[in-house]
Amino acid sequence: MAGAAGPNTAESGLVFAYDLGNTLTSYIGEPSTNLALFSMQGFFNADYAGVTFVDAPGRGYEGGDAKRITANSGQWNIYRYPRPGNYTATSSGQFTYSFKIKWADGHTPYFSNGYIYVDAVATYPGITVRAIDDGWFWCYCTYNGDSSPPWLTGFSTSDNGVCWVCDWQLEPGLLHPTPYITPGGTRSATQGLLNLTGNGVINITNASFDNNAQLVFDGTNDSIFTADSTYLDPGSSPFSIELFFNCSNASVGEGILYNKEDLYETAIHGGVFQYAWQPHWAWDGDSTFPVSSNTWYHAVVTYDGSYQRMYKNGVEVYNRAQSGNMGSNSNVLSMGARGVDGSGGSGYNFFPGQIPVVKAYKAALTAAEVQQNFQALRYRFGI
Repeated sequence: MAGAAGPNTAESGLVFAYDLGNTLTSYIGEPSTNLALFSMQGFFNADYAGVTFVDAPGRGYEGGDAKRITANSGQWNIYRYPRPGNYTATSSGQFTYSFKIKWADGHTPYFSNGYIYVDAVATYPGITVRAIDDGWFWCYCTYNGDSSPPWLTGFSTSDNGVCWVCDWQLEPGLLHPTPYITPGGTRSATQGLLNLTGNGVINITNASFDNNAQLVFDGTNDSIFTADSTYLDPGSSPFSIELFFNCSNASVGEGILYNKEDLYETAIHGGVFQYAWQPHWAWDGDSTFPVSSNTWYHAVVTYDGSYQRMYKNGVEVYNRAQSGNMGSNSNVLSMGARGVDGSGGSGYNFFPGQIPVVKAYKAALTAAEVQQNFQALRYRFGI
């Protein structure tokens, strides 16, 4: 079964693919539980008369529903500390509010040094704002149980002011926002990173996430995996796997990038990228693919039944004559560690760094296709 590999990339034979940069159909976000804020009054507090909250169906970001907020010569406050009765803080006292907002009626916001200005009236600092599209802004603020003021006031207007707000949510225990979840819903460990081909699910239970909610491998106990399926077993078929990676410690003794034990794997060995693929099942590649810490690379290994080939940043750097079938087994395919079991545990030889793109093909990519795929994504990683 083929799936969408991405713009301007070779897709023939694609059987497994994920892409952390594809936030529409692959990377949805880390596992999380959203606390529904049932009352808009509990999220926005109107301290002044004349502020109204009205449902605005179809006026939210990307066509979703929103709240229309009108202030008649007044102001409204955004609280970064949950109001009494809305939320009981976790033991850590950490949480993040996030929401999307759009102003109307000629009120144009601008941002400077952590403040939001609307009609030259500023909020308190502490809120992060990013423009999205069509006048919408994505905002979030965090609370770490410290003694800072528990609220952000502002969005004052000198006359009648109108804005729309949508996608408001609170993430308990987190100091960064995650993609929006329907209020009251959850995002499980198999819903955050989706296989673009649809051939099974990817489990990210044992993964870590940075302050931008991006998946990272800490080199200690992080891994992700997908259960065995016929799509992942080369059998007698030609086979290819490509990936982009960045190793935070290239001197690691053995940091596994991907592994289907006793079938195919790649790793960083003391500053060198190498592979072990059946039917040879020994570390190959010699020292032809040196790796530096904190540097992005594109790596591809292919087998066509006659040769195994290894590519670095779109260029072939190693090959060896080989015949025979790669075969099949029942082991999971894991990224970031060797020996991961069907529950995501028991891993070892952990990889430190990032592996944002992995794609497997029941086909031997040609040199031209490898170069094509490298060129399609290289600029995202500054290669």
